[in-house]
Amino acid sequence: MLRLSGISVAVCLLLPVSVSGQLTYEELQKLARDAVRNEEVGIEPAEFRVDDGSFYYTLGGARTILDPHFDHFNPVNQAIEAQLQVEVLRQTRTTTRKREFWEPILKKVEAVIADKLPGLQDEKLTERERNDLSAQLNKQVEDVYHRAMAEYAKKQGLKLGQQARYRPPHTVTLVTSPPGGRIFLTHAIQMRIAQGQKKDPDWRLIEDPSSIELEGKYFYLLQWGAKTVRSDQPIQIDRSGKFVLR
Repeated sequence: MLRLSGISVAVCLLLPVSVSGQLTYEELQKLARDAVRNEEVGIEPAEFRVDDGSFYYTLGGARTILDPHFDHFNPVNQAIEAQLQVEVLRQTRTTTRKREFWEPILKKVEAVIADKLPGLQDEKLTERERNDLSAQLNKQVEDVYHRAMAEYAKKQGLKLGQQARYRPPHTVTLVTSPPGGRIFLTHAIQMRIAQGQKKDPDWRLIEDPSSIELEGKYFYLLQWGAKTVRSDQPIQIDRSGKFVLR
């Protein structure tokens, strides 16, 4: 498993700063909507099929890939992942009939996210308490979708099946020019979250850049001794292979 370390560097970001130092739900919603439209995240479209009397669904979503075992866990990540999934569904179900079916479902999911978001950012709570809130959000969102899909299957006279969501990310090699630089990454989404919370983003040291799983857009910071170079624009990881960072 890739091991990561972190440093904090102040960066000018993309989202208007909240006066309170917390993301409002409206800011989170805009963050996710813009990230999907700007292809800052890897998009996995929803898929639906009927097979032998059963209805199978994969809701898809958008993923921000960088080692989930990184020490600095941000419980807001669960909220942004849920909102990204909402935006992918909303932006890809574009016919009137599909919008009429999905919009009430997505509104229920958004109500769950909006309800849990303040607690996920409440630093007076312990890490365990915020982790519990994150788990509750995930469970409640899954329940909303499951009930909706079960009701649809029943109306169609079908049994309900669920297809697990999994599509492997891209495996890439990162090299610096000139060679020998240390590479730090942060996902474009994490940049937006950090700015909205009035915090410095967590830059993550890539200790083995010869093989790392990534997907979406990342800002990078490079170090050669006392020299530091920081990207002004994110790099798009949309394929496997080698990427040269300058």
